[in-house]
Amino acid sequence: MTHDDMTQDELEAIFPDFSPIIQSFEDMIQWKTIGKKKIPEPKPGLDENFDKANRSVEREKSKIEDYLDTVKKELKTKNISYTTGSTRFRYEIEVADELTKKVPDHYINTSNAKGRKRYQTDDLRNMIETLEEKEEHFKDALVPFLREMFKKFYENREIFTRAVQCAAELDCLCALSIISSFEDYGPMCRPEIIEDNDGEPYIELRQMRHPCV
Repeated sequence: MTHDDMTQDELEAIFPDFSPIIQSFEDMIQWKTIGKKKIPEPKPGLDENFDKANRSVEREKSKIEDYLDTVKKELKTKNISYTTGSTRFRYEIEVADELTKKVPDHYINTSNAKGRKRYQTDDLRNMIETLEEKEEHFKDALVPFLREMFKKFYENREIFTRAVQCAAELDCLCALSIISSFEDYGPMCRPEIIEDNDGEPYIELRQMRHPCV
C-alpha cells in the first residue's frame, strides 16, 4: 500500500490498524515443525511446487514409520519404538535389554540408555539420508514463498513504520514517567514543548544531568 492508496482516516490515525495485514499473513501460512524448529509454510493450494516438495517429505517420513513395523516383525515383538532425542542420530531403534539377544548382527549399536539399547540399520540410515535430502528440497521450495511474504511486508512498510514509531514514543514517555517518580534522583523540571520551530527538530538543555550518572 502506497501513501496515495491510504485513506484520510488512515493518514490521520495516531496508531495505525495493521490487524487486516496481519490477518492476511495468517491466512497464508501454517506452522510446521522440522527437527526442533518451527517454520512458516504456505497453506496447501497456494504454491504447487511447495506442495509437491511437502508431499515428498511426508512420504519419506511414512516410509520410516512403516519400517518400524518391519523391525517388529523381524524381532518378533511389538515392544520396540523409535527414539528421536539424540543430536547425533535422528532416528534410533530402541530395544529393551531383555530383547537384545533377538537383535541381528547387521543392526548397529548407536547408543545406550538405562535398560535399553539403541540401533540403526543400513536401510534406516539410507531412508534418513533420503529424508534429509528431500527436506533440503523442501526448504528450497519455501524460498519463493518467503520472498513473497517479505515483499508483502515491504509494501506495507509505511503502516508498520508508524506503528513502531508510536510504540517507541510510548516507551520513551513511560521511561520518563518512571524516572520522574523517583525522588532520589533530585529536583526535576517539566519540559517546555515548542509547537513550531519551522519544521526543524529542536532541543535545548540547561544545567541538566543524566539520570543514570
